[in-house]
Amino acid sequence: MSAYIAPSQIAQRQLEYFSGKHVLVAGEAEDTFPVELAKHCESVSVFTTNYGYYRSIKSNSQLTCYFGEQLTEQTNADMLLLYWPKAKAEAQYLLAMLMDKLGVNTEIVVVGENRSGVKSIEKMFAPYGRITKFDSARRCSFYWGQCSEQPDPFQISSWFKQYQVNYRDQTLTIQSLPGVFSMANLIWEANCFSTPFPLYVARY
Repeated sequence: MSAYIAPSQIAQRQLEYFSGKHVLVAGEAEDTFPVELAKHCESVSVFTTNYGYYRSIKSNSQLTCYFGEQLTEQTNADMLLLYWPKAKAEAQYLLAMLMDKLGVNTEIVVVGENRSGVKSIEKMFAPYGRITKFDSARRCSFYWGQCSEQPDPFQISSWFKQYQVNYRDQTLTIQSLPGVFSMANLIWEANCFSTPFPLYVARY
């Protein structure tokens, strides 16, 4: 049995697409496939908003890893490997950010489970260029495309959603980003802390 999640397995079937490329991995990556991928391309970097995944993979010397809400570092990537996230809004957010960062002529590979709505990439990528499904296995799909249109400038401020939460006679203003913070995952644990605002915020 493969140690890789199904989207990684379908990418593993298509390693020739990555030959000679500087690959940036982003999205719902969960395993060590980027380490294997580094053996088949020029370089691999990983950008993730998931700190747990970042901690698990950052020690691999074959990879350059970035964690945060936005990729601000310079990169020589000429291909994006996007693991389709659970939330469509997060996919839109990542595309907007990373296509602006990487620019015209960047190639893109998208892998994801069919039940997660990966087919949405066909319409979602239209403002950037063409994308086509080239493989399907293990209830997952493999898409390849290329950015041929100049992406709009990415402004992270336009992606924040703001709302208020009332707690202990206090009003908190919460700002959330797709895939990073979500109102649905605010968990109040009043008995665990002595601070006036005992709040956990979880990534969905």
